[in-house]
Amino acid sequence: IFADTEKHIEYYYFQALTFYLLEEYQKTKQILNELFIVYPSYISFSIYRNSKLLYIMTILKNQHDQEYIDSEIRAYKRLFQKKGKLLQIEKLIFKIISLKPQLRGNDWKKKTKETYSKQLDKIVFDNKENLLIKNFDFKNWIQSVFS
Repeated sequence: IFADTEKHIEYYYFQALTFYLLEEYQKTKQILNELFIVYPSYISFSIYRNSKLLYIMTILKNQHDQEYIDSEIRAYKRLFQKKGKLLQIEKLIFKIISLKPQLRGNDWKKKTKETYSKQLDKIVFDNKENLLIKNFDFKNWIQSVFS
């Protein structure tokens, strides 16, 4: 159907993102798993990186097994550190996930949300980071994690 591999990966990604935004996490996981089976090693495409991040954010919403989430983050880091350093946005996301905000109180969430929102605002101006930021609203994601 698609002659261009990157366009096909984008198709999967935006389809999964749509279901993520509709809070249909099982369908999101299903689409992303299909993407990872069909295209297992296209790490040079930024949209593939977005897809892996979306998968981690989906299992965070849908999965309460912290060990599984941690193993997915380790796998992500192994996969993409082959291509170079992790981007600041990725480090920020993993830092937020490691804080386990879903287990914290509202006062902590409110203080912490402001800190990480400011960090994200600084990251947005880096051109390298824009490869990931242009395909996902991380600011909104941070707001939702700390709500």
